[in-house]
Amino acid sequence: MIAAIYYGPGCPEPMSDWLKIALTAFATIVVGVVVFAVTRIAERVLLDPVHEQRKVIGEIDSALTYWAWAYSNPGPATPDREKAMDEIRSLAGRLGGATNVIRCWRVASWLGAVDRAACHEAGGNLFGISNQMLTSPDMSFGEWGRHNRRSAARIRELLRIPALEPTG
Repeated sequence: MIAAIYYGPGCPEPMSDWLKIALTAFATIVVGVVVFAVTRIAERVLLDPVHEQRKVIGEIDSALTYWAWAYSNPGPATPDREKAMDEIRSLAGRLGGATNVIRCWRVASWLGAVDRAACHEAGGNLFGISNQMLTSPDMSFGEWGRHNRRSAARIRELLRIPALEPTG
């Protein structure tokens, strides 16, 4: 467009071909850098937090499956039960942290994020399971075990983790 302007008497000379090439290259580089920066910001603000939350939810699924024997049958403190308690408690904290980092909830939910209220309720249930793995004076082992199994089922429901189907 600039080159198409009529240059009459008293007007500067038209741009040289080299100047046009240099300006086009510069504009291409600037646009490329801007697109790259916007993409990286969107990745950091939108994608990474949702990915981290989904990763923690996957670890919760694994822990609920692996430690089911411990929370379904509360008993006296053992090194394995204490390890289970610590891992489940840690996952509850990580779930809350990963959820609190998410911004732009409309976009995040479209990307697969589990909403804040569901995550906080699931985190509370994880803390409850962790607290109720050992013997308790006010409930029998069987009652705590049933309570913990119901809590685990609720966690799976809240976090949209498919329920385990028995095989065989």
